[in-house]
Amino acid sequence: MRYMPILLGFVLLFVMAGSASAADAYFYEVNANQTTAKIGDHVQIEITVNTTPNNESYSVDNMTVQTYITPRLKKEQATVDYGTYENGTWYLGDDYYGMATLTLNCLVNGTGTLTGHFYIRANNDENWTNNYARIDIDVPFTDLKSTARVPGSLSPGQTFNYTVTVVNMGVENATNTQMQINLPSNVEYQSHTATKGTFNPQTGIWTIGTLTYNNDDNESDDALGENATLVLTLKVKPDSAAGTYNITTNTTCDLSLLSIFQASPTTALRITDTNKIQLIISNPTGVRQRHVIYITIIDGSKTIKRSYNFYLGAGGTRTISLGNLHRNATIKITQYTYNAERTAKTIQYTQKLKSIAHENSKTTTVQKVKGRQRQAIKRITRATINNQFQIVYT
Repeated sequence: MRYMPILLGFVLLFVMAGSASAADAYFYEVNANQTTAKIGDHVQIEITVNTTPNNESYSVDNMTVQTYITPRLKKEQATVDYGTYENGTWYLGDDYYGMATLTLNCLVNGTGTLTGHFYIRANNDENWTNNYARIDIDVPFTDLKSTARVPGSLSPGQTFNYTVTVVNMGVENATNTQMQINLPSNVEYQSHTATKGTFNPQTGIWTIGTLTYNNDDNESDDALGENATLVLTLKVKPDSAAGTYNITTNTTCDLSLLSIFQASPTTALRITDTNKIQLIISNPTGVRQRHVIYITIIDGSKTIKRSYNFYLGAGGTRTISLGNLHRNATIKITQYTYNAERTAKTIQYTQKLKSIAHENSKTTTVQKVKGRQRQAIKRITRATINNQFQIVYT
């Protein structure tokens, strides 16, 4: 009986030694430098692990940390202060004890709740209840949609409207909304109107402000929120070459955009190498006149001949379309003008050639023209269309 205390002491010592050999690896801390982000933000995630107690006597074997991060958080860089990191696995190896940190630098390229899941694995880890950690990063979003309209085709020198409308189709207010509008170099700004916000012609930035979402509780298949429209009056430079040119846009707001392509449309401007040419004859006098006109147009390899016969009363005007002509086309106009009244009168008329880019005119005045069409005033004029679609009388 006197040996029993010694035996009990030995058993107690054995139990204490066995308990002391238990190793526990756990997540000391998992955090991100921001828990709310938007697309394009760079987020830093730190994962710190530890062992209890953190000394050599309680080391763990074959320790790894598995990381599973949503693809909407694109890993750009990973650094560790102990071990190695490769393809989502952090290797800490055998006989590991103490504290270590893995730092992940990630690019936010998606919306919603972005998650990271982390698992510790070790051969002799006695406590598995603390081997899981999770990080959530909230990326709220709105769904902005833009539409843009321009004419189907444009001529050099033409003034036209570029109309863009932005509407909030999402479930959050779009605050600090802006659209950057980039015009091609052959288009010039003239003026603008906006239903909301302000436009800076020097920077091309349309500052819209807040577009509210539709928070009506009634169910609807067309849950459109607030919209804003900008109309830019633009002009194609007269020397612009034919081709297709783009107006590009880039829309931003405080929240991430569900569809950057819908929010930032690209609009094609199709510029032709022709220009609409008109001949306008006007009678500013009180004398009724008769006009007989013969027109010859040489446009490249094409020759066009036309004739017209009409009367112009006091203050009357006649517009004749010569069609869409190319640069360097030539026009010959042979014009006979008669006094359509009985007595001799002073005849005056203005002949104007007009394109989208330019116009030029000549006025003819002849006194004491005999009446009843007995005497004709004959004038031959020639003009050419230069490289800027200007009308030049030759």
